[in-house]
Amino acid sequence: MIQRKQTLFLAASVVLFLSTFAFPFGTIGMHELHNYKVISPDGSAVSEISTYYFSIPLAIASLVSAYAIFLYSNRQRQMAVVRISFIFYAASFALMSLYIINAVKTIGAETFQWGVSFFLPFAAFFCNMIALRGIKKDEQLVKSLDRLR
Repeated sequence: MIQRKQTLFLAASVVLFLSTFAFPFGTIGMHELHNYKVISPDGSAVSEISTYYFSIPLAIASLVSAYAIFLYSNRQRQMAVVRISFIFYAASFALMSLYIINAVKTIGAETFQWGVSFFLPFAAFFCNMIALRGIKKDEQLVKSLDRLR
Protein backbone atom coordinates (compact mmCIF):
# COMPACT_ATOMS: atom_id res chain seq x y z
CA MET A 1 0.00 0.00 0.00
CA ILE A 2 1.49 3.23 -1.10
CA GLN A 3 -0.23 5.29 1.61
CA ARG A 4 1.92 3.92 4.44
CA LYS A 5 3.86 6.31 6.65
CA GLN A 6 7.22 4.98 5.47
CA THR A 7 6.26 6.02 1.95
CA LEU A 8 5.95 9.58 3.22
CA PHE A 9 9.42 9.40 4.76
CA LEU A 10 10.94 7.97 1.60
CA ALA A 11 9.26 10.71 -0.45
CA ALA A 12 10.53 13.31 2.04
CA SER A 13 14.02 11.91 1.54
CA VAL A 14 13.75 12.45 -2.22
CA VAL A 15 12.37 15.98 -1.76
CA LEU A 16 15.18 16.85 0.67
CA PHE A 17 17.73 15.69 -1.88
CA LEU A 18 16.14 17.77 -4.63
CA SER A 19 16.14 20.83 -2.37
CA THR A 20 19.94 20.61 -2.01
CA PHE A 21 20.13 22.19 -5.46
CA ALA A 22 18.23 25.27 -4.28
CA PHE A 23 20.45 26.33 -1.38
CA PRO A 24 24.22 26.66 -0.89
CA PHE A 25 26.18 24.13 1.18
CA GLY A 26 28.00 26.98 2.80
CA THR A 27 30.34 29.84 2.21
CA ILE A 28 34.11 30.01 2.21
CA GLY A 29 35.09 33.61 2.52
CA MET A 30 32.94 35.27 -0.14
CA HIS A 31 32.53 32.10 -2.26
CA GLU A 32 29.30 30.08 -2.16
CA LEU A 33 29.50 26.29 -2.34
CA HIS A 34 26.56 24.75 -4.17
CA ASN A 35 25.74 21.17 -5.06
CA TYR A 36 26.59 21.83 -8.69
CA LYS A 37 29.32 24.53 -8.61
CA VAL A 38 31.30 26.99 -6.53
CA ILE A 39 30.33 30.60 -7.17
CA SER A 40 32.90 33.36 -6.68
CA PRO A 41 31.94 36.84 -5.41
CA ASP A 42 31.76 38.23 -8.98
CA GLY A 43 29.21 35.55 -9.96
CA SER A 44 31.49 33.33 -12.03
CA ALA A 45 32.00 29.64 -11.37
CA VAL A 46 35.28 28.39 -9.93
CA SER A 47 36.28 25.62 -12.35
CA GLU A 48 39.15 24.17 -10.29
CA ILE A 49 36.74 22.54 -7.83
CA SER A 50 34.77 19.50 -8.97
CA THR A 51 31.40 18.89 -7.34
CA TYR A 52 30.31 15.79 -9.21
CA TYR A 53 32.13 13.19 -7.19
CA PHE A 54 29.87 13.67 -4.18
CA SER A 55 26.70 14.62 -6.06
CA ILE A 56 26.60 11.33 -7.94
CA PRO A 57 26.33 9.02 -4.88
CA LEU A 58 23.80 11.42 -3.37
CA ALA A 59 21.70 11.30 -6.53
CA ILE A 60 21.94 7.49 -6.64
CA ALA A 61 20.81 7.30 -3.00
CA SER A 62 17.86 9.50 -3.83
CA LEU A 63 16.92 7.42 -6.87
CA VAL A 64 17.18 4.24 -4.82
CA SER A 65 14.90 5.77 -2.19
CA ALA A 66 12.41 6.74 -4.88
CA TYR A 67 12.55 3.20 -6.25
CA ALA A 68 11.93 1.80 -2.75
CA ILE A 69 8.61 3.66 -2.57
CA PHE A 70 7.18 1.39 -5.26
CA LEU A 71 8.38 -1.85 -3.64
CA TYR A 72 5.60 -1.73 -1.03
CA SER A 73 4.30 -5.18 -1.99
CA ASN A 74 7.63 -6.86 -1.16
CA ARG A 75 8.77 -5.56 2.23
CA GLN A 76 11.94 -7.70 2.36
CA ARG A 77 13.15 -6.26 -0.93
CA GLN A 78 12.09 -2.76 0.14
CA MET A 79 14.20 -3.06 3.31
CA ALA A 80 17.17 -4.28 1.28
CA VAL A 81 16.86 -1.37 -1.17
CA VAL A 82 16.64 1.18 1.66
CA ARG A 83 19.74 -0.37 3.24
CA ILE A 84 21.55 -0.01 -0.09
CA SER A 85 20.68 3.68 -0.10
CA PHE A 86 22.46 3.98 3.27
CA ILE A 87 25.70 2.91 1.58
CA PHE A 88 25.34 5.65 -1.04
CA TYR A 89 24.46 8.24 1.61
CA ALA A 90 27.56 7.27 3.61
CA ALA A 91 29.72 7.57 0.49
CA SER A 92 28.24 10.95 -0.34
CA PHE A 93 28.84 12.20 3.23
CA ALA A 94 32.50 11.21 3.04
CA LEU A 95 32.89 12.76 -0.41
CA MET A 96 31.04 15.90 0.69
CA SER A 97 33.57 16.44 3.46
CA LEU A 98 36.40 15.94 0.97
CA TYR A 99 34.71 18.45 -1.35
CA ILE A 100 34.59 21.04 1.42
CA ILE A 101 38.21 20.41 2.42
CA ASN A 102 39.29 20.67 -1.23
CA ALA A 103 37.33 23.89 -1.69
CA VAL A 104 38.85 25.46 1.43
CA LYS A 105 42.37 24.58 0.22
CA THR A 106 41.73 25.79 -3.33
CA ILE A 107 40.13 29.07 -2.34
CA GLY A 108 42.62 29.69 0.43
CA ALA A 109 40.16 31.05 2.99
CA GLU A 110 40.18 29.74 6.52
CA THR A 111 36.55 30.02 7.51
CA PHE A 112 33.74 27.78 6.38
CA GLN A 113 30.19 28.73 7.31
CA TRP A 114 27.53 26.03 7.10
CA GLY A 115 24.67 26.46 4.69
CA VAL A 116 21.21 24.93 4.60
CA SER A 117 22.05 22.33 1.95
CA PHE A 118 24.82 20.90 4.08
CA PHE A 119 22.26 19.52 6.53
CA LEU A 120 19.62 18.39 4.02
CA PRO A 121 21.37 15.10 3.04
CA PHE A 122 21.62 14.23 6.74
CA ALA A 123 17.89 14.89 7.12
CA ALA A 124 17.24 12.69 4.08
CA PHE A 125 19.34 9.93 5.66
CA PHE A 126 17.33 10.29 8.88
CA CYS A 127 14.06 10.04 6.91
CA ASN A 128 15.32 6.80 5.35
CA MET A 129 16.13 5.46 8.82
CA ILE A 130 12.60 6.19 10.02
CA ALA A 131 11.17 4.60 6.87
CA LEU A 132 13.25 1.47 7.43
CA ARG A 133 11.97 1.25 10.98
CA GLY A 134 8.37 1.51 9.71
CA ILE A 135 8.97 -1.20 7.11
CA LYS A 136 10.39 -3.49 9.80
CA LYS A 137 7.35 -2.89 12.02
CA ASP A 138 5.03 -3.74 9.14
CA GLU A 139 6.93 -6.94 8.48
CA GLN A 140 6.77 -7.91 12.17
CA LEU A 141 3.02 -7.22 12.21
CA VAL A 142 2.43 -9.41 9.17
CA LYS A 143 4.55 -12.22 10.68
CA SER A 144 2.64 -12.06 13.97
CA LEU A 145 -0.67 -12.24 12.14
CA ASP A 146 0.58 -15.23 10.15
CA ARG A 147 1.37 -17.02 13.41
CA LEU A 148 -2.18 -16.50 14.63
CA ARG A 149 -3.60 -18.29 11.58
